[in-house]
Amino acid sequence: MNFPQAPGTYDRQNEALFRSQLAQQDDANHKRGRDIEVGKGCRVIFVDTVTGTRYAVAVTSGALALTAL
Repeated sequence: MNFPQAPGTYDRQNEALFRSQLAQQDDANHKRGRDIEVGKGCRVIFVDTVTGTRYAVAVTSGALALTAL
C-alpha cells in the first residue's frame, strides 16, 4: 500500500482519512482461516508444476473448467 506522507503536525481529518483507506485495503485482502469467494470478473490461476502452463479455473453450470492461458 502506498499512502501519502504524513503531515508534520497531527491533523484529525488526515488521520480519519488514513484509517478509512487502511480499513478499505484491509477488507480487500484475503485472510487465512476464512472462505475465499471469487466473484465475477476475477480469476483463480494455477500453474502446472511440471510444464509451467498457467490455467484459469472457472465453474460453468456446476462443472469445473480449466482454460490454458
